Amino acid sequence: MLRQAANRYRFVAKNVIVPPGQHLMFRIYRYFAIVSAVVILAVMTVLGLVYQRNAIATLVDVAENQNVALARTLSNIILSRFETYLDSGPVTAELRSEADGVTSLLGAATHDSRILKIKIYSTSGLTLYSSDPGDLGLDRRDQPHGDAFVGARNGVPQSKLSFKDRFSAFSGEVFNRDVVETYVPIDDDSGQVMGVFEVYSDVTNLKNRIDNLILAVLLFLLLVFGLLYALLVFGVMRRAIAPLRLASQQAAAIGPQSTGVRLPTQGMAAEVLPLVLAVNGALDRLDKA
Repeated sequence: MLRQAANRYRFVAKNVIVPPGQHLMFRIYRYFAIVSAVVILAVMTVLGLVYQRNAIATLVDVAENQNVALARTLSNIILSRFETYLDSGPVTAELRSEADGVTSLLGAATHDSRILKIKIYSTSGLTLYSSDPGDLGLDRRDQPHGDAFVGARNGVPQSKLSFKDRFSAFSGEVFNRDVVETYVPIDDDSGQVMGVFEVYSDVTNLKNRIDNLILAVLLFLLLVFGLLYALLVFGVMRRAIAPLRLASQQAAAIGPQSTGVRLPTQGMAAEVLPLVLAVNGALDRLDKA
């Protein structure tokens, strides 16, 4: 009878608490630490992306408003020079001469400003003017962002932020610039769209400031979430599993010579308490046997 009881105790110690307590606690602790780290990194990534998207959208909106105001101001000054060509066909030598004069005027007016380039299109998409002479006569509808031109022709300004590794500006070739290009509809006296301006503005400095601000925000989030992670993993989690660790160690020590030992229930988590009570009940039944 005594040998049978001893074998039953060995069975409980071997099969109820598997593996040894410290290894079990380590796996729970490690799992919690990894999951917490993944969740925190995911939250940081989402917050960073949302902040970046909103900041870039605000930048584009501000640049668009400035480009629209500039285009409508310039249209009152220079568009009259191209009115006779708005419905014309191929670019003529006379139109090229007119464009050269406008480039000289705009080059002086936009000196030391963020305006890099200006174009004027007829409603059919013909490039009537560009500060880059090589663009004259091109059909905007066949070029990249043709949908933006169509949207502006329908009366709605369209803007896009893009990076240019090389760009032909009023001042010459520029490199590595962040540019907001805006298509601006120009109305006649009856409210009908008579042409489209395209204005390119340099927002490199503003974009760099946004990037630096985003980096600062991410570093701040990293600090805050890092402290939160340390609190959860090294504070809350350690304290939460301390009773379970103690119970596991005591269970591993149960044997034929310690028949009166029972696992502690005080401070035990509600999720684990039924298991502890079941083990204690099994030990009680073994004692009675």
